Amino acid sequence: MSRNIAIRNLTQLLAFLILTTSLISCGQPSNKSQSTTSDISEVEFIPVETFAEIDVNQAGKVTAAEFIDYYVVKAKEGEKKTEEEAKRKFTKLDKDGNGELTKEEATGKK
Repeated sequence: MSRNIAIRNLTQLLAFLILTTSLISCGQPSNKSQSTTSDISEVEFIPVETFAEIDVNQAGKVTAAEFIDYYVVKAKEGEKKTEEEAKRKFTKLDKDGNGELTKEEATGKK
């Protein structure tokens, strides 16, 4: 059991590092506090039900690794995304740039 937790933690860390590295290499700022209204209007929020599926530990937030893993591996056939597409979507939704999505960031609802 503890080995599975360690593997999951390493997977989440790796996904976060990949996401962070891709943001840096693209020249995008990691702090999203300067986003404009047009950035927000382009965001396609996810359904509340999907957020609940991703947030398996019911912490009220999801990490980049959980989000990417869901869309690349676990999502239904019509919802699946490539790893790059999932990273871009996560980055657009992560308004504060902290590497985690709250329910409000992800769904647009409180």
